[in-house]
Amino acid sequence: MSQKDFSPKSALKDVIGGVVVGGLVGAAAALRALARPRAARGDEASESLDEGQGGEADVALADELAPDETHAARPTQPRPGWQLVEREPLPRPTYWPAALAFGLTLLAWGIATTWIIASIGGAVIVAALAGWIGELRHGH
Repeated sequence: MSQKDFSPKSALKDVIGGVVVGGLVGAAAALRALARPRAARGDEASESLDEGQGGEADVALADELAPDETHAARPTQPRPGWQLVEREPLPRPTYWPAALAFGLTLLAWGIATTWIIASIGGAVIVAALAGWIGELRHGH
C-alpha cells in the first residue's frame, strides 16, 4: 500500500470493522460454550456436586472447595504424604502490569502505523517497568 492510498477515514473504518467482527466472534464463542452441556465442558465435578449423587467423593470434593473459614476450625494435620506450607505475604495489587500491556499494545500499533505512537508506547513501557520494579524493590 503506497502512502497516497492511506486516508484516516479508511483506517478508522478498518479499525471499527475489526472491533465489531472480533466482538461478534467472541460473543458467538461464549454463547456456544454456554449452550454445551456441563459434561461436555469438563465440569463433571461441579455437576456431581449439584446433583449430589457422588456420595463420599462429593463430601471430599466439597471439603476441598470449601472457603477458608471452615478450614480454620479443622486440625492442622496434613494428609499422609503431604506437608504444611508456611504462608508468605503477597504483594498488594498494582496497575503497573496493565500499564505495561497498554504500552506494548501502543508500541505494536505504532510499528504498524507511525513512529509517534510507537514512541508513546515505548515511553509508557519504560514508565510501567520503572514503577513496577520500584514497587517490588521497596516492598509496597
